[in-house]
Amino acid sequence: MIRPRLTEPCCRALNDYFILLVAIITLSCLASLPIRAATNAPRLKQIVEVDGPLVTLGDLFSNAGENGHVAVFRSPAPGTTGRVSTARVLAAAKKHNLVQKNHPTFEMVTISRSSRVVRIEELEKLIRQRLDDRYPRIKGRRKLIIRLPRALENLHYDKKVQGELNLSHFDWSAASERFIARFSLADSHLDPVVIKGTARLMVETGVAARDIPRGTAISQRDIELKYIKYNPRQSSPAPALEEMIGLVARRRLQQGRQINRSDLEKPRIIRKNQLVTILLEMPGLVLRTEGKALADAVKGDSVRILNTRSKRIIHATAIADGLVSVSPKHSDNSGS
Repeated sequence: MIRPRLTEPCCRALNDYFILLVAIITLSCLASLPIRAATNAPRLKQIVEVDGPLVTLGDLFSNAGENGHVAVFRSPAPGTTGRVSTARVLAAAKKHNLVQKNHPTFEMVTISRSSRVVRIEELEKLIRQRLDDRYPRIKGRRKLIIRLPRALENLHYDKKVQGELNLSHFDWSAASERFIARFSLADSHLDPVVIKGTARLMVETGVAARDIPRGTAISQRDIELKYIKYNPRQSSPAPALEEMIGLVARRRLQQGRQINRSDLEKPRIIRKNQLVTILLEMPGLVLRTEGKALADAVKGDSVRILNTRSKRIIHATAIADGLVSVSPKHSDNSGS
């Protein structure tokens, strides 16, 4: 069998090819070494965010290595941002044998500290709840206007502080509308936050929509609802709309005047000296007779009635216009 023989030029070309291939592979391996080394090298961050009160090398550098836990600076207050020069950071790192070969292109490092945020709306909500608890009679009809200092911003606490926010003290004057509120976090030794402001407490009340003569039964068209400043010293707050409908004006009410409870009364269904029907009900028997009222009465009131037949005075209950009822045990009672 005859084997083909390579010519000398072919051998040289093949040899050059293998030499070039080995060189390419070698160069590729060598080129990857610096890249890998650069990837694992410490690198200073330009923007840093921390959770706690200290800034460590691990916060400041990528690939900080075994010294990453070492604290080198105090962090800014919760919810705020501070800046430190790059040179100062590199000098602090060098003390712990952490060196970045290539100098960063930026001159300052920005450090922000995250926080637990208590918003102003949460503070206002606690104030509203406190006043609702203090004046439950007007809850649902009140309007509260709270004014806090313009410079007041959201409160920021360390993220580890998770206690419930409490309104630990609240001193408010209805006359001056000024208050002092002290807020604190449960299970925390942090100092309370004291805030001063004003709170105007208003209550929805009815005013006369027109001149209302004495004795007029109040209807919805007689009343206009407005918010007025609430006076806690009043023995009873102004009545709600539904409480006024059907009551009678005790006195003349001028248009625009606030309507108080003392201005209204239940309609009188029995009038003094009015002839009334006396109703006596017993099992299987209903008796009616005539009497004369000795006083005015509203529905449900006890009223003295003169029996016009027997001339005796009895005590009856007003149940309808011109009608009173009497129980059997009272039908024989008499008095002067």
